Amino acid sequence: MVVSVGFDIDIYPGDAKAATYIPYLDFEKEIGMLMELANHAIEDYNNRETTVYKYKVLCIEKVNYLRAKCREFFITVEAENLTLRRLAIEAFQIHAYKGPHGENIVRLCRKRVLI
Repeated sequence: MVVSVGFDIDIYPGDAKAATYIPYLDFEKEIGMLMELANHAIEDYNNRETTVYKYKVLCIEKVNYLRAKCREFFITVEAENLTLRRLAIEAFQIHAYKGPHGENIVRLCRKRVLI
């Protein structure tokens, strides 16, 4: 779990007080806010990375979160490679949250690391 930084966890122990990372099984309740965070992260990734490829978020696959002052989300998304345009879909992992003033804060955005 430490290597995956909160992304690849099982649903057990769930929402237990001992759990550091908690699976957000009904994340659809906040899909608008989560998509906003994901789109912001991918846009930052597109502008920051030196690769010629650009990506667009298609959907959210999975969400985990960490209880902190602000709930920190670990979002796994599918993104389309806009440069190739041949159904080139890749998974990305995003660690982001809404700041105390409603701003988007992205701590990590990377292509999914397979462990």
